Amino acid sequence: MRLAVPALGVDTLVDPVGVEPDGQMTIPAEVDRVGWYRFGPAPGTTGRR
Repeated sequence: MRLAVPALGVDTLVDPVGVEPDGQMTIPAEVDRVGWYRFGPAPGTTGRR
């Protein structure tokens, strides 16, 4: 999965992330990537309100 926002010069991969043992959200290992919380709605779908 990719996130692209050409107007902002953004084009990067999206990594599914979860939760660390201490309760904090995991962040992608690569600094040029973004994270998607894998326990939530999938990218491109409608989430709960």
